Amino acid sequence: MKRPHPAAKLVLKIHKGDMLRLRHKGKVKTARVVSLSPENKTIWLVEHFEGGNLAKRYKERKLEYIFLSFSRLKECEARLIHVDALGRIKDPGTIL
Repeated sequence: MKRPHPAAKLVLKIHKGDMLRLRHKGKVKTARVVSLSPENKTIWLVEHFEGGNLAKRYKERKLEYIFLSFSRLKECEARLIHVDALGRIKDPGTIL
């Protein structure tokens, strides 16, 4: 199989429901992936403590999504983290 760019390599594979740690508006945030839009190359994130009917709360302006393009993930220093059943975070790196 021919790759689009010979030097291209997979950096990060994200799925709906994954947790990310990133820097957004100068703050370090832990967020959950709500939706991925390959057509618009956009990721919809909410902070890790948000739950319930997100679409309804967004329409009522009680919730703020974090919208990121695929290319901005590197700028935001985003990385995949794992959270176990007890809520312990396994983070592969730290944001300075």
